[in-house]
Amino acid sequence: MILPPRSRTTPRTCCQRRDWLRTLAGLTALLWLFDAGLATATSDRPGNRRSILLGGPGLLGGDEAPERQRYIDPKLPTGPGFAISARQAEGFGAAACAAQAPVCVSPGPGVSDQKSLAYLSELENAYEALVGAGALPPPKLGWLPGVGPRLVLRLLADASQLDSQRHQQLVRGLHDGAHASAECSVGVGQPARRASFLCVGEAIAWGLDATEGPHARRSYATNLWWSYGSPSSQDLHAIDRVQANPHLSLLGKSVSPQSEGNALFLHFLERQLSAQSPAAFGTTLFAVAAGAHARPAWQWNNEPDWMDVLRHSLPNKQRDLADLLGDFSVARALLGNRQTAGDWPELDWARPVGGIRFEWRVPFSSLPRNLAPDHPIEPTGSSYIWIDLDRITPQQSLGFDAHWERPVSFKWVVLLLGASGEVLRRLDVPYLESADQQQATFEHIHGGKALLICGTNIGGVSLHHPFDPDLEPWEPHSYTLHLGVL
Repeated sequence: MILPPRSRTTPRTCCQRRDWLRTLAGLTALLWLFDAGLATATSDRPGNRRSILLGGPGLLGGDEAPERQRYIDPKLPTGPGFAISARQAEGFGAAACAAQAPVCVSPGPGVSDQKSLAYLSELENAYEALVGAGALPPPKLGWLPGVGPRLVLRLLADASQLDSQRHQQLVRGLHDGAHASAECSVGVGQPARRASFLCVGEAIAWGLDATEGPHARRSYATNLWWSYGSPSSQDLHAIDRVQANPHLSLLGKSVSPQSEGNALFLHFLERQLSAQSPAAFGTTLFAVAAGAHARPAWQWNNEPDWMDVLRHSLPNKQRDLADLLGDFSVARALLGNRQTAGDWPELDWARPVGGIRFEWRVPFSSLPRNLAPDHPIEPTGSSYIWIDLDRITPQQSLGFDAHWERPVSFKWVVLLLGASGEVLRRLDVPYLESADQQQATFEHIHGGKALLICGTNIGGVSLHHPFDPDLEPWEPHSYTLHLGVL
């Protein structure tokens, strides 16, 4: 149908307007069918990662029905912004490069050649340990003029010049891995071996999925260091900082003082969900989370992120994720001096500082009481209450009544601990996805030394909008807990 030209003196008739609308609707339908067919064909291609996430078998097995499509406001952030570096290498000396690995060290002003060679040796050892012996994917390499593709560590004499963001260039590619950087900056005050492992580890993470934020990359690299390196006093401080602030989130977008210590969560996932080599499960999460970046932008599109992949790999998604976060809240509560034989033996080095901070420590004889935390709980953060069983009879039980702020949900676990800190009994309060209160009774607590209550904020605003670490700032939520004697 050919429409006559519209003039100011000859308006369209009613019938002509209806025919034009029918034509437009038909063209829209054809375009929609074409787009749907193209999307189906693309999702069926081998190696397409989104089919695993949205309809195919999960990482842990089992077929899953597609989840209802989430609406995300386009004005909201979906990933970290580009950190495009305009800084050139002025002032840096000639790079020293390794013979057996594609790594180089470029010294800054005031850095001696001896110091550069020491860092180069450790950087080469880290590359061989992770990529060679560990069989991890090699990092994306940048182009070093006059040398070729290399991972470059820029060594700075003044730590105040240290740029926590890795430098990257805007590369117009279809896959997120095409945007990866191959440069890191380190101050000479950092231990060479640890700094080299973190540099190579973050470069590997960036090559797997450049859309993940610096926080996730730092946690991933720290977990590699714990698995393949030798944890130092800096790692003790990192774990102590996280355990002293359990109410803070395990996730994030920008590097923070919590980033390295939050490697505990990735370490826990490796231990619980994987029987493969160290860091294999975390590497798989990052690799599957790498999606398509179809058009150049000034901000990464981190959809899906690695937590989305973890959630969709579980049979019951949100409920199983809540149980998993509850298990982690218990595991970190037992770390440190309360760690018993057989619990996280690979983290024995963290015993002196691994103890969790309690919101309250009260005697059982002081119940009933209403308790609330000092700080609201961020998504994936936890809160802990310790109850000393000072005077108790065999007939007495604990009455538990928790209320919290909407729209988030909480996962609650109560432990009965023995004299040596061992878990005698465990009560998992059933997780309710849309509730804002829960009640439970813990019976047969006679014979224990203490009760430990663990509460975790699962986050999210609805069943179809789970917690997204890219949507900062987050909204922490508090709770009130009524404890009574039954």
